[in-house]
Amino acid sequence: MYEDRLRAYEPQSYAWETFPAEGVRLSDLNRDRILGCIRLGVEGGRIPESALSAPIEDTLAKWKLTVNGIPTNGAAMLFSNNIYPYDNFQLRLARFLGTNKLEFIDNQRVEGNFFDLLDAGMAFFFKHLNLSGKITNRSLMREERLEVPVKALREALINALCHRQWEKQNLTISIAVYDDRVEIANPGVFPPQIPIEHVKESHESYPYNRNMAQALYRSTFLESWGSGIHRIIEACREQGVEDPTWRWDGGFVYVTFKRPTKLDSQTAQLSTKQEDEPLNHRSTTAQPPLNYRPSTAQVQKLILSMNEEYMTMSELMECVGLKHRTTFRENYLLPAIEDNAIGLLYPDVPNHPKQKYYLTEKAKAWKGKKGNN
Repeated sequence: MYEDRLRAYEPQSYAWETFPAEGVRLSDLNRDRILGCIRLGVEGGRIPESALSAPIEDTLAKWKLTVNGIPTNGAAMLFSNNIYPYDNFQLRLARFLGTNKLEFIDNQRVEGNFFDLLDAGMAFFFKHLNLSGKITNRSLMREERLEVPVKALREALINALCHRQWEKQNLTISIAVYDDRVEIANPGVFPPQIPIEHVKESHESYPYNRNMAQALYRSTFLESWGSGIHRIIEACREQGVEDPTWRWDGGFVYVTFKRPTKLDSQTAQLSTKQEDEPLNHRSTTAQPPLNYRPSTAQVQKLILSMNEEYMTMSELMECVGLKHRTTFRENYLLPAIEDNAIGLLYPDVPNHPKQKYYLTEKAKAWKGKKGNN
């Protein structure tokens, strides 16, 4: 009780994120992840362009993620490849049959830093939630979306990872997908300034892990105006999905998204119960048009050159024998995406530092037919 009162009176002096990480060195931090965050921050106007050429150690110090050159717990949570000292850098993932926890369809536990857990959680949503697509009148392009908006799910998961009480080492964040709802449970508390019954009202930002939140704000993964809940609700309303709800049971904060009971009859649904499907694999059961033809010779060449694995842009460029990134992007990649021949692993974050691309079912069907001719 005494420690709790001290922490409440002067939270930053006792915050878990500010203490030096035990067993984690600067060399354990994922430099590619850090550079990716810096690039996103520069592109978003939240980090000066000089940070691109500055030593990473200087940037981490400015973000208060090091103490005398030693990474803090917050730095370890965000970027460390060495998570051995932290048993709670985990995410529990479950797809239950029905509306309770009596029977599993899928049950996983993944571990890693902030971005590893975010990637794994989003991939799990894509695996177990229905994906639909329709042709828009304005652009005549196919738009694909999850039954629960990707933006809302991603924002809720980022909030859970950023604002949880990491000092509670015996607890983990969880994602539970039921037949009727999706729940994200976060070991944490609501700020005392925001009563749970007023959580949907406009409020200021009171981050539990201030330095981590600032780093994520600078890299555009998070806002700093207390607008996260508002953006989650707006994303749901834009898609015609019921507003999510929040509750606290004394140990965990829960955000619950209600799954639509009926999908648009004009959309194509995904198969969601393939237990042996890889975590990051997205597939669609929608039948591709038999009369599909690539719109350009470059798109045709790219489709024929690709395999059925997820591929980076560098790997795609190597397949078609190009070294100039802009030429490849304008003449091959973007036309293929507009053609709905190639999909993105992270469709809601086109510039994701770990972005990869895959052949859609339509492109696979055309390629298979081409090979049989």
